[in-house]
Amino acid sequence: LLNNPNKGRYPINDILAGKFPDFPPHRLKDKLIRSDKKEACCEQCGFKERRLTDGKIPLLLNFDDGNYKNHSIDNLRILCYNCSFVSGTAFIRKPKNPLLTKKKLALLPACLS
Repeated sequence: LLNNPNKGRYPINDILAGKFPDFPPHRLKDKLIRSDKKEACCEQCGFKERRLTDGKIPLLLNFDDGNYKNHSIDNLRILCYNCSFVSGTAFIRKPKNPLLTKKKLALLPACLS
C-alpha cells in the first residue's frame, strides 16, 4: 500500500512550494511520480523500461538550474540515466565511503563527481 503523497509530514505541494528545501531528491522523485505530478518515464526520450532484477524504472531527478534545493515543478525533470548525464545536471548522491577523500574525488571524471 503506497502512502498518499499529499498527506503526512511532507505533503508534495508543500515541498514544491519550497517549505522543505532539504527534502532528499531521491524521495522527491518518488513522491512526484506517486502524486501524478510527473510520469514514470524519461521526459526527454520517453524511456520507461523496467529492470528485470527489481522491476524498477531507472530514472533520476534533474534540477535544471543546478540548485538541489529549488523544488519548483518547473525546475524538476525526470530523466533516464543516459539523458541525465548528457544534460550534465544529474543529481548523484555523494559516496559515504570515507576512503573517497576530496583529493580522490577530484581525480574522478567530472561527470562522476
